[in-house]
Amino acid sequence: STRHKSVIVKNKQNEYKNVKPDETFADTQRVLDSTPICKVCGDKAGKHAYYGGIVCGSCRAFFRRSVQSKYYLIFQCKISETCEIKSETKKKCQFCRFERCLAAGMNTSWVLSDEERNRRFNKLNKLNSGQKSNRSVSELYMKFTREEQHVLESVCSRFYFNRITWLTKLFHLNREAGLNILEATFTIAPLKMTNRIILAQAFQLYFVTNIVPKILENSNLPSKDIAQILNGENSEISHLFKITQFKTKERREETVMQLDLSFKKDVSDMVNNFREVENPNMVEMISKLPVKIGPTILSYEELYPENWANNKEIEDRHRELVKKLQRWPTDEKNQFDYSLVFLMTFILLFNSDYNPLLTRSIVEPIQLKYVILLQRYLRYKMNPEMANKKFLEGMLVLSYTKELWEINNLHANVQN
Repeated sequence: STRHKSVIVKNKQNEYKNVKPDETFADTQRVLDSTPICKVCGDKAGKHAYYGGIVCGSCRAFFRRSVQSKYYLIFQCKISETCEIKSETKKKCQFCRFERCLAAGMNTSWVLSDEERNRRFNKLNKLNSGQKSNRSVSELYMKFTREEQHVLESVCSRFYFNRITWLTKLFHLNREAGLNILEATFTIAPLKMTNRIILAQAFQLYFVTNIVPKILENSNLPSKDIAQILNGENSEISHLFKITQFKTKERREETVMQLDLSFKKDVSDMVNNFREVENPNMVEMISKLPVKIGPTILSYEELYPENWANNKEIEDRHRELVKKLQRWPTDEKNQFDYSLVFLMTFILLFNSDYNPLLTRSIVEPIQLKYVILLQRYLRYKMNPEMANKKFLEGMLVLSYTKELWEINNLHANVQN
């Protein structure tokens, strides 16, 4: 747990304090008299000791950001916690770099908290312009760090894969359903309810076999927890949120179901390159489609026609939940933000509340990492008031998505 990790860090700091100087580094004064070397990465160090250690500006900033954001509590080494930290490699392992910071004498308690920083800056600038200084400190603290940007890019990269194969596999699983889905996207025939369910299952299967394993790699989760996430509610609920969110760039109607952004492109690519399809029956069928008209994104009404649940109250609640989930990942200008979708998918995937069989002490710190990253990203992209509101709405997304998933499962087979 994070509390246990904090205790470990404090114990290590005490251990390093008790080590004699000649057993670790050269005497501090002698080092300062000569050319100081960073005790973490070996770069040229600053003229002063930072947070108790002789380090360079880069390692000083890394240590400060790690402590202020509390990310150091969830750092993990992907190898054996013995990574070599040099100028060229220091960004590869945050865990081992932070350990070297502690070994260099840096103390987490010396890093000022937000309140302490604001109090100190306010005192220094009170005679000039307190309001202005408050704003500058706030903007400085809200700046998105390079480490955070790197983590966000890593999150988004997990969703890139060869998308066209899911469509061909759908035909292999159920040719009739695949044909009906293509006919519906070309407005030749309506989509059958049973085939909507098959379409959702095909997306889910591809998500679990291609995306989730990439998300779980290097997570250091026990095999039991990996199996629970792959085969349990977590992957289904997180995928439901993702598939509800993707949309075309020009969505003008509120009732349009935001299916996969590339769904339309996937169908077009398959139709335009149908001669490459291995199944001869598919080739014959696809060749008869009106290619010049092109496929369309299925609307909410086409996916969920009237009386699909045989309960108007349930149907109205379902539509309301879909709208809530679709409205959330937008910025201040109401522009769709894919990074918010990917981050929320991670948060949902590692939500231990969805599965009591998950090891909370292991899974929750992973989820916390992405919750903190979401909060920092929102503060970077939006004004503080809007960022706080969007973050609170994001926490409600966890319950909204679970409720939507329960409705879908409960009424999946009402109509044929």
